[in-house]
Amino acid sequence: VVRVGTIVGEPPSPPPTAAPPANSENGVMLLEAKVGELNGRPIFADKFLEPLLAQLRAKAKEKGMTYRRWREVARGIIGKELAEQLRDDLLAAEGRSRLKPEQRTAGLRAFIEERNRDEIRRAGGRRVERSRRLAEEGLSEEQWMRQEENEALVITEIREMLDKRVSISWNDMRLFYERENARYNPPPTAKVRLIIVDEANTAAAEFFADSLREGRPFAELAKDDRNLSSPDEGGLMPTALRLDGEAFSDPALDQAAIKLRVGEHTPEPVRIVSTVDSLPRPQLVWIHIDELESNTRPLSDPDVQREIYDRLFEEKRKDELTRYFERLFARVDRGATTLLESRLLEIAAREVWPEEARN
Repeated sequence: VVRVGTIVGEPPSPPPTAAPPANSENGVMLLEAKVGELNGRPIFADKFLEPLLAQLRAKAKEKGMTYRRWREVARGIIGKELAEQLRDDLLAAEGRSRLKPEQRTAGLRAFIEERNRDEIRRAGGRRVERSRRLAEEGLSEEQWMRQEENEALVITEIREMLDKRVSISWNDMRLFYERENARYNPPPTAKVRLIIVDEANTAAAEFFADSLREGRPFAELAKDDRNLSSPDEGGLMPTALRLDGEAFSDPALDQAAIKLRVGEHTPEPVRIVSTVDSLPRPQLVWIHIDELESNTRPLSDPDVQREIYDRLFEEKRKDELTRYFERLFARVDRGATTLLESRLLEIAAREVWPEEARN
């Protein structure tokens, strides 16, 4: 069994020690206590809890929150942060153990030195200013370099080790395409012209019905002033419509439009009831499809293949990452982790909940 965060082969760490309470600052009093270690890294209550205090206090102020319930919530917040830090530490240690000697001495060093130059440039090119910025973040030069090294190791581990385990076959891509058929084969987009007349205007209705039966061009007829739908534009709707069954406000119009092909119009008008000045107004509508653009994206399209590949790669990478972390965490003493979590919870409780309010 491995102690909290202690990698096999590393010597055990000494038991935690405690220091006296810190001075009060902005109403915050934290114990500067070393409550345990995570992967050989000491965990101090003040440093660990300070970023979480605002969230813990906000939870305590929620309506109906009891002390017992708050402890459950706080334990979850603290446990999650511990798990994330432990994960990063374990992954960094694994990454460091997998690096070749030349990577440690050359590639990784070059990476960190470049990050170091970037940080100096951010500080206006002055190393003293950079040091001041790091001091504000509570980091020494050595700590910052160590932090950057860990980040580089994490990136190296994920990209070079996990990515090699991910395999995407053509069958995987085909099955994904079939599952996501609606995404890659959506309804077509159409340019639509309309002729609309009031049902009460029988003369106009008869004129348009007779003219269409005679074969007169729809666009020409739609320019007639008796058309209530954009006669100046020949009845052309201002935007193309996706014929997905929800293009129009009336389902009857959708059902009629879906059946049409390019150059076709409804043989008979569709009866709808519009609302004008809060009053129902029966109308007759003829629909004509000017253009019909397919939105289908076939699997043979290289862009579709790349999109599906990337999507599946990310999904399988997450699965591999989950299994990998499970193996890493299996090497950790869960009991010791729980003890560290409990110590931090007790300190947080003293900071957030007055003793007299605990019931």
